[in-house]
Amino acid sequence: MSQTCRICVFPGAQNLPLWYMQKNFPETMLDLQYTSSRDEQFQLLNDRQVDLIYTAPDNLLQDDAKDIEMIHPAAMMPLYLMATPGFRERQRLAVDHPASGYALIAYQAVQSIGLSLQDIEVVSAGGTRQRYEAMLHGKAELGLLHAPFSNLAQANDWFILAAPSLDDPLLVAACLSEHRHSPLIENFLNQYQQAVEKIVQPETMETCEQLLQQHMSNLSPSSIQSIAVDIRSQLERLPTTLNSDEQSAWLNRLWERRKHAKWPERIAH
Repeated sequence: MSQTCRICVFPGAQNLPLWYMQKNFPETMLDLQYTSSRDEQFQLLNDRQVDLIYTAPDNLLQDDAKDIEMIHPAAMMPLYLMATPGFRERQRLAVDHPASGYALIAYQAVQSIGLSLQDIEVVSAGGTRQRYEAMLHGKAELGLLHAPFSNLAQANDWFILAAPSLDDPLLVAACLSEHRHSPLIENFLNQYQQAVEKIVQPETMETCEQLLQQHMSNLSPSSIQSIAVDIRSQLERLPTTLNSDEQSAWLNRLWERRKHAKWPERIAH
């Protein structure tokens, strides 16, 4: 009998391969649980309430990730430092967590446009949806967003201030180390690889657009088409597995980046 694979993810277009699997590989039996919190993800995984999480690789550097390992890198939409019209009067920056990897990217983007970290007020808001909502409701003027929230921001006539260029993927799948080679995870990985192979084929473009529209119905057809092109392009370039040496090298690069980065004062990192 097939076993349901429980996966905790953040909302967003990066979930396209999982939506594709749900639609086209029903025997895989995926149960997607959406979250706004990195801490909730890791608590659920450590408590064995989910089998997999899709999270930022920097999150694996924390103490509660010592028994967790990467499975594969995942596609992530381009990131944009966006601003509401009020940012000229006040610079409150919405982040998921002040010491996270995404927050570090945001700090670097802020500095790239000539602002000092001393000029900004850091606001802990949560995931991308929560950062967008904080900006929408006047609790922050700046935030690092990706699709579909960056598309919604542009529809609100917000500004793109910077588009960080990054070498490493911003999202990984991870599971408990003791389950890495379990039949459940191995079956999931096999099905995921098959889904990616299908998604990048030209004849699957319409299916991808339909899935994105189904899960992000508030976006225009042109935005959906652009997102589908971006996701499929990323998936074509990403490896679908990581060996232990590749994982170690990646995490070491993240440690080095954090160690040498400039952080706002009073933020422990």
